[in-house]
Amino acid sequence: MPINFETKTNQENIEKIFALMEDGLLTSKELIEETGFRSATVMAYLRYLMDIEKVYVSSYRFQDGYHERIYAIGNRPSVNKASFLKNKKNFNPYIKKTTPKPDKAASWLFNPC
Repeated sequence: MPINFETKTNQENIEKIFALMEDGLLTSKELIEETGFRSATVMAYLRYLMDIEKVYVSSYRFQDGYHERIYAIGNRPSVNKASFLKNKKNFNPYIKKTTPKPDKAASWLFNPC
C-alpha cells in the first residue's frame, strides 16, 4: 500500500527530518538513530524527498563494509556512485587488491623433473 505523504503526521515527520538535516549532512542510518523511525519509513521519506527534489545525495562514505549515501538538503543533481568511486581517494584504503600467486605445491605439474 503506497504511503500518503500529504497527511499531517507524515508532514510533521518530514519536518523533523529536515530539522535534523539542517545541522549537517546525514546518512540514512544516522537519521534512523536520531528520529527513532523504522528504516523502511526513513528510506520512504528520503525517496519521496528526492522525488520532489528537496534532498539529494551529496557524496558517499565507506562505513560498515559498503559505501553509504550522505544526504543533503537542496535541489542539486545527486552524485553518481560509479563516477564518485572512480576517484581513487574515495575507495576504502583498507581494501587491498590481491594478485594471484603461484601455487608452490603444484609447481611440479608444470615443471616435471
